[in-house]
Amino acid sequence: MILRMENGRAVSYSGWQIPDAHVEIPEGTTEIGSLAFFKMREETRADIPQFRTITIPGSVQSIAAKAFYRCENLEAVD
Repeated sequence: MILRMENGRAVSYSGWQIPDAHVEIPEGTTEIGSLAFFKMREETRADIPQFRTITIPGSVQSIAAKAFYRCENLEAVD
């Protein structure tokens, strides 16, 4: 799994399988960009059907609109 970061901002995620169905945003991340976890079928982003939970650290100050658009299986955000 790869979380692409730019200047403390999570801009895109790619990875076909998440064994424990959990994603953890790294400490120090300040923003989650628009469509960062958008479920697409492009090489730069992944179809992540097992993505169920996410941990967002206290360093995140903003989450852009549609950051988790079409993540239908997302059940919990910590």
